[in-house]
Amino acid sequence: MSIPYHKVDWELVAEVRRVQGRIGELEKQVRELQRLVSAALAVPEETHE
Repeated sequence: MSIPYHKVDWELVAEVRRVQGRIGELEKQVRELQRLVSAALAVPEETHE
Protein backbone atom coordinates (compact mmCIF):
# COMPACT_ATOMS: atom_id res chain seq x y z
CA MET A 1 0.00 0.00 0.00
CA SER A 2 1.75 3.14 -1.15
CA ILE A 3 0.74 6.77 -0.94
CA PRO A 4 -0.12 8.43 -4.27
CA TYR A 5 2.89 10.48 -5.38
CA HIS A 6 1.03 13.82 -5.32
CA LYS A 7 -0.11 13.19 -1.72
CA VAL A 8 3.40 12.80 -0.33
CA ASP A 9 4.24 15.51 2.20
CA TRP A 10 7.70 16.45 0.95
CA GLU A 11 8.33 18.80 3.88
CA LEU A 12 7.72 15.87 6.21
CA VAL A 13 10.02 13.67 4.11
CA ALA A 14 12.74 16.34 4.35
CA GLU A 15 12.20 16.65 8.12
CA VAL A 16 12.49 12.87 8.56
CA ARG A 17 15.76 12.89 6.61
CA ARG A 18 17.10 15.72 8.79
CA VAL A 19 16.13 13.80 11.91
CA GLN A 20 17.79 10.64 10.58
CA GLY A 21 20.96 12.65 9.95
CA ARG A 22 20.84 14.00 13.51
CA ILE A 23 20.35 10.48 14.87
CA GLY A 24 23.42 9.37 12.91
CA GLU A 25 25.44 12.19 14.51
CA LEU A 26 24.20 11.25 17.98
CA GLU A 27 25.06 7.58 17.39
CA LYS A 28 28.63 8.63 16.51
CA GLN A 29 28.82 10.67 19.72
CA VAL A 30 27.50 7.74 21.76
CA ARG A 31 30.14 5.41 20.27
CA GLU A 32 32.86 7.96 21.07
CA LEU A 33 31.59 8.30 24.66
CA GLN A 34 31.51 4.51 25.05
CA ARG A 35 35.11 4.36 23.81
CA LEU A 36 36.17 7.07 26.27
CA VAL A 37 34.36 5.38 29.16
CA SER A 38 35.98 2.03 28.32
CA ALA A 39 39.39 3.71 28.19
CA ALA A 40 38.75 5.48 31.50
CA LEU A 41 37.62 2.24 33.17
CA ALA A 42 40.70 0.42 31.87
CA VAL A 43 42.97 2.84 33.76
CA PRO A 44 43.72 1.47 37.23
CA GLU A 45 42.01 3.64 39.81
CA GLU A 46 44.04 5.17 42.62
CA THR A 47 42.76 4.01 45.97
CA HIS A 48 42.35 6.64 48.68
CA GLU A 49 42.46 5.19 52.14
